[in-house]
Amino acid sequence: MPESPWPLWLEPVPSFSREELHRALLQATRAGWLEALRDHEHETFYAFALCLAEDDLELHCAAASEQGLRRVAAAADGGALEQRLQALRWSQGAWPYVAIEPFAQVTTLLGELRDALGKYMNPDLAPSLYERRWDSHWAPFMQSLNQLYLSVLEELDSQGCFVMQPSRVVLCVSGSDDACLKRSVQRLNPAHQAERVLRELKLGFETRARVEG
Repeated sequence: MPESPWPLWLEPVPSFSREELHRALLQATRAGWLEALRDHEHETFYAFALCLAEDDLELHCAAASEQGLRRVAAAADGGALEQRLQALRWSQGAWPYVAIEPFAQVTTLLGELRDALGKYMNPDLAPSLYERRWDSHWAPFMQSLNQLYLSVLEELDSQGCFVMQPSRVVLCVSGSDDACLKRSVQRLNPAHQAERVLRELKLGFETRARVEG
């Protein structure tokens, strides 16, 4: 469970605790996943992700099924169908099932954090002070926030939320760069699943480059 106190340098102090944010994330993530299952109960889901905005302070969830992937690929342009399936399989922007509404409370809480962080990391600061604050405070804080996102998926996974047939759903956190996605795949999934996904990610990237090139 995340620690409750916020850093002393974060002002104004958020009106909620880390534990409250953790609970809100758990509730929203569970609701987003169950919404996808309810609305597409006859489909075979293979992946579920928390999708972060560029600053990591806004998120929603997305899910992908084999049937949904095929529909998206069939409607896309460029290359043969099998190429499009490879290119889009792990591209969260193309996953058809997105849930934003369950994260309304989380968005409000993270918006409060964004305001406090924006005051502390004011771009009008002297460059040397800005860099010191970035390295010593902002970067470690954002790292701890990302660990919170990962822990939410781990906790729900430990409760059996993502056990599907024929196999467990692959979990990930999709951020502003591929490194975030790859790290989360390795941390959140059994080794055999993670290795397969990393191979498919590489293949998808190469396929998109060929199709778009």
